[in-house]
Amino acid sequence: MWLGGCAGLVMEHAARPGWVTVLGGAVVCAGAALLPDIDHPNSRITHAGGAVTEALCWVVRRGGHRGPTHYLSSGVLAGAVAGGLAALLSPVLWWIGLAVGAGWVAHIFGDGCTEGGVPLWGPWDRRQRWVLWELLRFKTGDRGCRVELWFVRPMLMLVVAAEVCVLLGGAL
Repeated sequence: MWLGGCAGLVMEHAARPGWVTVLGGAVVCAGAALLPDIDHPNSRITHAGGAVTEALCWVVRRGGHRGPTHYLSSGVLAGAVAGGLAALLSPVLWWIGLAVGAGWVAHIFGDGCTEGGVPLWGPWDRRQRWVLWELLRFKTGDRGCRVELWFVRPMLMLVVAAEVCVLLGGAL
């Protein structure tokens, strides 16, 4: 998602973000995409920081898995807070907020493609919502992993390759 935004800048406005912004933003975006699952005791992010993230999981999971951390508004808030804190350190780091928000929102939309859906418009409307038509939704777990392994990952690799070529000034 981050690389796509940077590639869009290059194509649309002939702007060239620096390589630190592109690569740093991609790493921050990918890391932030894990954050909404802090509400699940078996997620990677829950165990990534040892006792600190496990305690945070214990606090956050009171809202249930795919609860408040899966609201679209929580992704926007996380991006705004991260951007504000980064800008306090140095005004040129404001883009970190965009990367965090993009990663968080990408995760929410990814979960919205599954049969479980997400409470997209929470806290105002906590009903589950889906991004895809029912026929295209997939399960998480065994079948979901196969869809991710054989379709989602190859498509993402192609998109990333194209975006890198645009960012580097080449063409496919």
